Amino acid sequence: MPAPLLQPQPKRDIFFAMRISREEKAEIADVARQLNMPMSHMVRQLVMHAVQEHKQSLAEGCADATNA
Repeated sequence: MPAPLLQPQPKRDIFFAMRISREEKAEIADVARQLNMPMSHMVRQLVMHAVQEHKQSLAEGCADATNA
């Protein structure tokens, strides 16, 4: 996955934390290093991408149900 172009970011004032294993953190760190981006930025991008994909999938499901 190519690194997205960095764009000005909105002000963020919410802290979101999750538990991961040392192995998971090492994997995330490796990929972030390969992409030359901070881990937090990469993880945020991946999470928000997954959210958008899920929302799109739900919208397509609703459209399919309406057209059936």
